[in-house]
Amino acid sequence: MEIELKWQTRDEMDYPTNPLQALTESYTGTAKDMSENKFDAWNYGIIAGWDDASYSELSMKHNWSDKQVNLNKQLHENYKKAWSLFMDNLKK
Repeated sequence: MEIELKWQTRDEMDYPTNPLQALTESYTGTAKDMSENKFDAWNYGIIAGWDDASYSELSMKHNWSDKQVNLNKQLHENYKKAWSLFMDNLKK
């Protein structure tokens, strides 16, 4: 089965075909506290990003160093760039 790759609205989202959109929707659309678990908090930071106040709390809660916080922020920036490249490619 071949899946058509496209951006989808929420109404079309029974089965997202855009993998980055599926990740973003699954992390930002949950009622789960994504800061509670270190693994979830790290991945949420990459996919959705945290604000500086949240990073301060998370670094104490999960024992993240400044280097780890900066890495997570950079990974989030790169995720956004990958999203943009992906979406630009869909328009071609």
